[in-house]
Amino acid sequence: MENLELKKTAIIGAFNELSGLQAWLRPGFLAYLVGSYVDALQPHAVKLSTERAKMLDEAAAHEPETLEDGQKNPNAGKQKTRVTDTGVTITLFESPEKGDEFIRREQELFESTITIQIERKLTHADIEKIERERLPKPKPKSGNNGGKPDDATEFAVDFSDILPFIETSAPVDPALVKPDAPAPAAS
Repeated sequence: MENLELKKTAIIGAFNELSGLQAWLRPGFLAYLVGSYVDALQPHAVKLSTERAKMLDEAAAHEPETLEDGQKNPNAGKQKTRVTDTGVTITLFESPEKGDEFIRREQELFESTITIQIERKLTHADIEKIERERLPKPKPKSGNNGGKPDDATEFAVDFSDILPFIETSAPVDPALVKPDAPAPAAS
């Protein structure tokens, strides 16, 4: 077993990508290994998502329940959201102070690290094997989705989100390294 230290900012993305990758794997050791990563990350990802959502609700609840005239305030407990031209959703608050407070609390929540135990990291050979042997379509999920794959598993896995789970210090095969300049001619 090996300890893996992760920044909390990477946990949710890694959990999502590893869960998506798991659906593409044939039964075997790699499926077991990726599944163990998912199991180790799940409680942390759920906790972080829940805490962030709770903080967002608290920050949004800055509007009073009633207006000065005694009428119910339609903005009570709501935040405004805006979608940019690039499709990014931005949460806005009526009160800049509440927005600043939420951002500060969110940064505090995500700035620390966690340590999880894993069997071992994926190697370059494991990644190549995944690419060669993955299923042609993701495995269907059981449950409320009627056995259909989740939408998230329909797309390619973003390996940059799971880099902490990939062994990057493996020795490089010299035959694969291409020199910048041609080798000098032998005399």
